[in-house]
Amino acid sequence: MRPWAPVPWSSSAGWPAAPTSSSTTTAMSRPVWGSAWTDTGRIFTREDGRDLTPDWVSTHFERLTLWADLPPIRLHDLRHGAATLSLAAGNDMKTTSTMLRHSSISITADLYTAVLPDVARAAAEASAALVPRTVTVGESFRTNGLRGVGSDRH
Repeated sequence: MRPWAPVPWSSSAGWPAAPTSSSTTTAMSRPVWGSAWTDTGRIFTREDGRDLTPDWVSTHFERLTLWADLPPIRLHDLRHGAATLSLAAGNDMKTTSTMLRHSSISITADLYTAVLPDVARAAAEASAALVPRTVTVGESFRTNGLRGVGSDRH
């Protein structure tokens, strides 16, 4: 048996669609649980409304990856993967830090600057590409109007 089953609010593809509010999940589960329902106000809960524990979520994720025949990966590794991909795509450190909900940009920089030397190299090369390598006399457009070295000074 698969660890998930389509539910009444499934998408057209058959995968469970994320409810848009806690009232959606409450409306679906409360009639089943009656007075045993725990109203936490959260969208993702246990069947009876209680909070999901981090350990349960991690264990469930591990089972899903095994079931789907995916390489072993921890749930938290997906967060690191998302950060790495964000920086590799050219997003700045502040944008990535905000996405990860880090309390400061320095946390993001400390964690991810060293793991992306290719991104740092690409940024340095892009900056270096802005510096003109050769200037032909009379080509002032490449230097924003500045004359080249050794040109006549008028």
